[in-house]
Amino acid sequence: MISNALREEIENHRCAEVQDEINQVQAAFTAVTEAQAGVQQAKAEAEANKEHPLGYEGCSACVQIDTLKAIPPNVTTFAPGIGFAVTAPSE
Repeated sequence: MISNALREEIENHRCAEVQDEINQVQAAFTAVTEAQAGVQQAKAEAEANKEHPLGYEGCSACVQIDTLKAIPPNVTTFAPGIGFAVTAPSE
């Protein structure tokens, strides 16, 4: 006959094993979900990148605006033209 203390110890051990299994399954599910979200994000970015140039066809000002937005904040001089110049601050 198994004592109550031994029975309780066995039950606690089983509960801990079950909880460990649950934790592992939840971690795996989280990893899969994050990977799927990454795939969806990449697809959305690829679609946006494909469509972005089409927007430029009807909006030459948009090209200039995006060009200006792409200039790093530390650039102090931007002079587009034939003698194109970009000047960064001296350190």
